[in-house]
Amino acid sequence: MKKISIVLVLFIFLSQAPLNALHVGDGATHVFDASNPINDSVLADFFVANLPGTHLDILDDAFIDGDVQLHNFSTADMTGGHITGVFDTFDNSSANIHGGFIFRQIQVAHDSQLNIWGGSIGAAHGAHFNFNITTRNNGRIDIYGTDFSINGQNLSDGEDLLSHSVFNFPNNSFTGQLEGTLADGSSFDNEYFIFNLDNYAGTANIYVHIIPEPVTSSLLILGGISVLRRRK
Repeated sequence: MKKISIVLVLFIFLSQAPLNALHVGDGATHVFDASNPINDSVLADFFVANLPGTHLDILDDAFIDGDVQLHNFSTADMTGGHITGVFDTFDNSSANIHGGFIFRQIQVAHDSQLNIWGGSIGAAHGAHFNFNITTRNNGRIDIYGTDFSINGQNLSDGEDLLSHSVFNFPNNSFTGQLEGTLADGSSFDNEYFIFNLDNYAGTANIYVHIIPEPVTSSLLILGGISVLRRRK
């Protein structure tokens, strides 16, 4: 019975990985740009432990025809490019998304963290496409921008989405539709799901952070320069 349970757990774990994938697990930095389009999914440190973990740089005009999965303390920075599948951050991994396009969804789980500063997520803004953003098992997502709201209710800096969510009985999650403008100026209108019950019990959550708009930031910088000049 114990052997069957171990095999079942291993099967479930392996089922998370795409069958065809480029595996990178050497602890080095791997750059993806227009010069090396990838026609498979990319898995970082899957069944491999590196400290520090493998790092992915996904740059402008990069193309990955599949999923991107981070495991075991691996990291990623996405500043542009196109991912046709899912962006997964698992197993104490972390990532920053500053731009680019993720066609399907984002998943953050198992004590991992993801920061969203820009870009586009989902087949279309506002589309309910296979859970646009999902966090579970102590995963954390931080979203940076302005004018965030849920169902017309404005959010302030540092607020968590769990407090404003409704319970979704069919899948035991907390959900809502978050709207706003990301730090890079991209519009944001995505459905999210937070799993904190039963097998996903934990402290998973999503937070929004209000940052100055570009014009306001410029005025603040100019104001600071003028103050310094007056002091001189």
